[in-house]
Amino acid sequence: MFFQESNKVWLEKDMWMINLVKFESFSVDFIQIEIDAIEKDVIHTECDEWIYVLSGTLIFFIDGREILLHQGDHIAIPINTVHGSINQSKEIVKLLSVCSPPFEEKFMQKV
Repeated sequence: MFFQESNKVWLEKDMWMINLVKFESFSVDFIQIEIDAIEKDVIHTECDEWIYVLSGTLIFFIDGREILLHQGDHIAIPINTVHGSINQSKEIVKLLSVCSPPFEEKFMQKV
């Protein structure tokens, strides 16, 4: 996949997203998580999120649970739910994220 560097939103130093489509009630974003990337304890204060794994394997943390997600897996993250992830695999992880209402960077907070 080819994306323009200027359209990327860096969520962590080795994790970025780009908006694919944004409607009034939801957005669809592509997320790429580099090898050894870690995202710790974040919440979305104003949107629910649904994640679908396009490729790779990801350790996902949600409300104190650890879940191993593989290609084709999905998970729902309700608003204000603490979550994070670690890519300990040997490949880049690619995700689709659907947020409702549409994701805005200001919705994401570290806890």
